[in-house]
Amino acid sequence: MKFFTRNKLNALAFGELLLILFISLPVFPANYYVASNGSDSNNGLSSSSPWKTIAKVNSSMNTFNPGDQILFRKGDKFYGELKVTKSGIAGSSIIFGSYGSGVLPEITGIKSITGWTVHSGNIYKATVSDTVSQIYIGGKLMTIARYPNTGFLKIDAGNGNSGFYDAALNQSSGYFNGATCKVRTINWIYEKKTVSSFSGGNITFSSSSINPILPDYGYYLDNKLSLLDTEGEWFYDKAAGRLYFYAPGGVNPGTLNVEAVTKLNGFNMNINVANITIQDLKISGYRESGVDGYTGNNYTVQRCDISRIERYGIRLNGINNNIYDNIINDVLNTAITGVFTQGEISGNSINRTGLVAGYGEDGYGYYGMLIWNAQGTIIQNNTIDSTGYAGISISTSAIVRKNVISFSLLTLNDGGAISVGTSNGLEISDNIINNSIGNTESSANPVSYASGIYVNESVLNNTSILRNTVYACRFVGIIIDMKYPSSNNVIRNNLLYNNFAEQIRFSDWSSTVFVPAYNTIVKGNIFYSLQATQICMKHIMFRNSEFTDYGFFDSNYYCNPYSEYVINRTMVYGTFSTNNYNLSYWKSNFNEDQNSKSSLVSFSQYGVTDTLSSNLVINSKFTNNINNWTTYPSGSYITHINNHPLLDSGCMKIRWDGTGGGNESFTMSNDMSITRGNYYLLSFSCAGDQNGTFSVWGMGAGIPFFPRFFPKNYFSYSNVRKNYSIVTKADTTDNTAARLSFDLILPDSMFYLDNVNYYRVTVSKIDSSLKSKLFVNDTNVPKIYSLNGISYKDLDGNPVTGSITLPQYSSRVLVNDNSDLYQTLNFTALVQGLYDPVSNTTVQDTFRLYLRNNYSPYSIVDSAKSVIGTNGSSYFYFKKALNGVSYYIDIKHRNSIETWSSNAILFSDNTSNYNMSSSVSQAYGNNLILEGSKYCIYSGDINKDNIIDGGDNSIVDNDAFNSLTGYVLSDVTGDLITDASDISIVSNNADLDIVRITP
Repeated sequence: MKFFTRNKLNALAFGELLLILFISLPVFPANYYVASNGSDSNNGLSSSSPWKTIAKVNSSMNTFNPGDQILFRKGDKFYGELKVTKSGIAGSSIIFGSYGSGVLPEITGIKSITGWTVHSGNIYKATVSDTVSQIYIGGKLMTIARYPNTGFLKIDAGNGNSGFYDAALNQSSGYFNGATCKVRTINWIYEKKTVSSFSGGNITFSSSSINPILPDYGYYLDNKLSLLDTEGEWFYDKAAGRLYFYAPGGVNPGTLNVEAVTKLNGFNMNINVANITIQDLKISGYRESGVDGYTGNNYTVQRCDISRIERYGIRLNGINNNIYDNIINDVLNTAITGVFTQGEISGNSINRTGLVAGYGEDGYGYYGMLIWNAQGTIIQNNTIDSTGYAGISISTSAIVRKNVISFSLLTLNDGGAISVGTSNGLEISDNIINNSIGNTESSANPVSYASGIYVNESVLNNTSILRNTVYACRFVGIIIDMKYPSSNNVIRNNLLYNNFAEQIRFSDWSSTVFVPAYNTIVKGNIFYSLQATQICMKHIMFRNSEFTDYGFFDSNYYCNPYSEYVINRTMVYGTFSTNNYNLSYWKSNFNEDQNSKSSLVSFSQYGVTDTLSSNLVINSKFTNNINNWTTYPSGSYITHINNHPLLDSGCMKIRWDGTGGGNESFTMSNDMSITRGNYYLLSFSCAGDQNGTFSVWGMGAGIPFFPRFFPKNYFSYSNVRKNYSIVTKADTTDNTAARLSFDLILPDSMFYLDNVNYYRVTVSKIDSSLKSKLFVNDTNVPKIYSLNGISYKDLDGNPVTGSITLPQYSSRVLVNDNSDLYQTLNFTALVQGLYDPVSNTTVQDTFRLYLRNNYSPYSIVDSAKSVIGTNGSSYFYFKKALNGVSYYIDIKHRNSIETWSSNAILFSDNTSNYNMSSSVSQAYGNNLILEGSKYCIYSGDINKDNIIDGGDNSIVDNDAFNSLTGYVLSDVTGDLITDASDISIVSNNADLDIVRITP
């Protein structure tokens, strides 16, 4: 045993006391500064002695303590990857941020490439030791060398998951070996497969594809030097460390700033690193992620500008991770992804994600947000614009509210702006969703399946879909694809407007078993259709011949001013059948929606301006017989009736007993000649002994596989006379055997028909969106909307005038049932910067036209706004213009010179036409420029002072210097980037002294 003397004990106690005091002393957070004019030999502890490089920050990581801030000087650029290996503690994170004034400091993985020499012809090469994944010129993405140079080839025959055959590939054996095949294997997936062998049109992959390869899907081949043959293409030979590039214009790339993405991640947090904040930084140009925290808790990324990332803008997995108020642009795959528990994603602006086919994820990708598991997470107040696939993909128990999601599914198809996975306790509320498009270019299926909110292949329990506005989606507003054992879900107070197929659909496609009832509550919704063929609600069955009770429906509005048939039930299981119902039939026969309402108004989609033919129907009044009318099948009967108490003298009785084959009967008129594109006015009278339904459509030659020259329209009959009138547009030409067909399905088996008239007419299209006006507030504050002197009614028929106030993230439909007819101007114009004379197409953009008197002082009479299509044409609708009065057209566009028509126009029969691009003399003072074979409006009046000069030049120069992107005034070429191409156009026009020329 060892013994201590008193002196030794005293000395030991004193030493221990010093140690305790040292340990208990507080460690004060430090600020570390990094600037491009600093030095890594500095201590970094003040802005006057900053470090210089990211490498120094990484090497000092172990010295950082909770609460420390690593601050990068604003206006500076730093190349490299931040490798975060040190954690903060709860309540005291390590912060990576900025200091000073000016633009955000940029953390970048982009390197400028120099040292170019000629490889062959216009192809140059440079030695690059770093891995290159993408290159940019002036902020514009260049193309990996590919075949074909644009578009897609189509597969002739698949070979399982190992490859395919395409007869169009006639290159020599082995030509494509080693290339990457970017192939669409299903509506919602592109895959990237390396070609192991090629011979005789057969492509074989080095590894199996996720999905079997099927005919008619699209593909292209890239990433091989032999495919490098056109401007803007490049190839990187990793083994040789050599970059090849065919620069725009075929110039030496050394005369350009060639920016190559070379680094992996902007910020890479080591596994289990926690309590890190990244804020107020610009992060650009990385192969993997802008910010990557694969596993860790308590991360915050806020107020950052993240762009030009190849895979993920931000990827975080963990608890209490938060993403606030960032701008995330031009990510090639997905802007935000991860597994979130008790986190928040709010206030972010996400633009242009996953828009290059084949450049996103190999498999599932191209999202605005792909959140794999979101327990207790809030996703709110985000704006997501232009995504390749879904704007938000979500599951579990998140709250998704007050987001604005526009233009989803621009690269892929079959999904929704909000796509929902298996969830329990999920809330989707107060979101504004519009224009889900659905890209079918490389798909074997030509139909757009792009919806607003899409619940697919998911078990959905205790989930609420509340107060959302969904409009102008190419397929369905909300799809609820039920899967056993989904239950206890609520769909309430949503407004679904002008979604092209249906406003809401219930389906059992994803269920493996038949479920008698799902108990969904569907109440207080507005389902508003704007075409006669649009359905408000559809129930469809795939798993049983008996219909599922999808839920309890009540207090909804089923509004279609163009058809009373607003509800559809379709049976796909077994023998296919489909039935359309009006609301009264739905109530009485299915005991649903007892307190629901339908449209109070009925509109026509066309105003007839002239009649161009005699009645095309022979024996239209059935005065003495039913000659020239036939029926099919054998169980269908037509009979002449001399006197019917509700109809005129003579009518035709149509009856079907259900026999003879098929699931409906056809009663057909005489043959007639119709021409594609022409308009025809159909009118008739009908009555019945009971309530029922029939349909009318245009039948071409051949039973039973007859083409349609106009689609089915549904009508009701009852024991009162009904007079119907619709305008149809012929979709095909049939010079010999076009007929009208009046159809019955059981149990609606008998009605009476009279006064059938079918005339060729000219029409003026009435804009249905003006008659049923949607007002949307997609901001986070209440907003007042002026009604511009128009008298509206609400959906209950109450008058609404003056103005309305909408709460944040809300909408409202008002009805204009005035009988006035709008004047329609079919207008064509091209803008210099937006027009491509090679493809003869233009970037679509908004124009406002003013009609002015044709005499001094040329006062404004009316104005209208519309989006010019890719061919430069659009319709503009004017309310105050008159037939037979002359008007000048004054054309205004956001960054072009104001231009007037050289001639005053006249409206005749409520229509007029004007093509500004056909001749220089179409503009007053010949104020147009020739681009290719078309005359264009001059681009470049950025500040709208009616002259293109140095002031406009200055704006564009500054914005180009700052690499400004987005829908901004200085982007005159419409490519969403202000760069040298914009400078060139504005500078040239300034030299020409281009000014506004008016009478």
